[in-house]
Amino acid sequence: MKNNSLYYIIAGETSGDQHGALLMKEILKKNQNISFAGVGGKNMSTFSLQSLFLLEDLAVMGFWEVFKKFSFFKHVQDTIINDIKLKNPDKIILIDYPGLNLRLAKKIKSFSNVPIIYYIAPQVWAWKEKRVKILQDCIDQLIIIFPFEKDYFKLKNINAHFVGHPFFDEWTPKNKSALKSNLNLNKNFPVLTLYPGSRKDEIKKHLPLFIKSALLINKKIENLQIVIGCAPNISFDNNFHIPKNIYIETKNPRSALECADFAIIASGTATIEASIFNVPSVIVYKSSFFSWFLAKLFIKTRFIGMSNLIANKIVMPEYIQFNASAKNICFEILNLYLNKDHYQKIVNQLISVSKKLGEKGASCKAANVIMGETNY
Repeated sequence: MKNNSLYYIIAGETSGDQHGALLMKEILKKNQNISFAGVGGKNMSTFSLQSLFLLEDLAVMGFWEVFKKFSFFKHVQDTIINDIKLKNPDKIILIDYPGLNLRLAKKIKSFSNVPIIYYIAPQVWAWKEKRVKILQDCIDQLIIIFPFEKDYFKLKNINAHFVGHPFFDEWTPKNKSALKSNLNLNKNFPVLTLYPGSRKDEIKKHLPLFIKSALLINKKIENLQIVIGCAPNISFDNNFHIPKNIYIETKNPRSALECADFAIIASGTATIEASIFNVPSVIVYKSSFFSWFLAKLFIKTRFIGMSNLIANKIVMPEYIQFNASAKNICFEILNLYLNKDHYQKIVNQLISVSKKLGEKGASCKAANVIMGETNY
């Protein structure tokens, strides 16, 4: 290894930025002479990464929504490729975000032999399995964070390194009552947290439904406290009517989820967070009709929530597209609130899911794989 090495790292959304920063921190512990370039957010900028693009511009959900911004994403791809050619990095690390990162991997391999590491594998087992060939042909090391992926990729003759989920590296368990107090909530009253997603498109689709559901639930549960957990980069404009009895937490949205007694969450990373926090939740997913129709054609799994996939059964009820109604969501939350035995059963199942995700040290293990120091 050269005394001064450049690692090119690409993350396209909030969760990737968080995991990328933890990874960069561990890499620098091993070699302080490594510098970084590429794409990331505010967390990765802590380690002197000057991102080529803003994460907010890259955070787009759904087939149709991406298609409408085709020229922009073509510009993103071309700009990154040209930057890689100019900088000639020693290694390239792709973090999740498969829509862009897999296309980049193919492009890069067409002109360079630089090692490409894919951290947090694309969910090819769920849909678009043809992408497996890109992983086989273009990725030098694949690092996975879900336990069931090991056997899947082994069947595809891909040597995948399971390191566990990096969320454990950035989270320390906290007392729910203390968290409620920190958010100026009454620790003696129940908390319903709304987690509509981190992308603007997601929030536009989910938040009105979540609020309608919460207000319906509020009529049935006395002293219910309702909190919206939302990323700091999201601003609520006149398109959203937020009732005065709903509290918005943007400084620390994870605390809003962790302190919850139950939650309504958009499908995605939040399902894992809710599992780790042991918060019984209802999963919702809504997109444009065209995106939903295409997703139905391609998705091969029984469930969309990662917690349910890991448990191989419904732990968090899922309501997708037309089934995502305030009435259905209200029914599930009230069932959790009124049936204490059912509530505890779900908590126990979430504890089981959380244990399967690993423990602290995933980022360090991933750094070890990238630096060639060990194998998992």
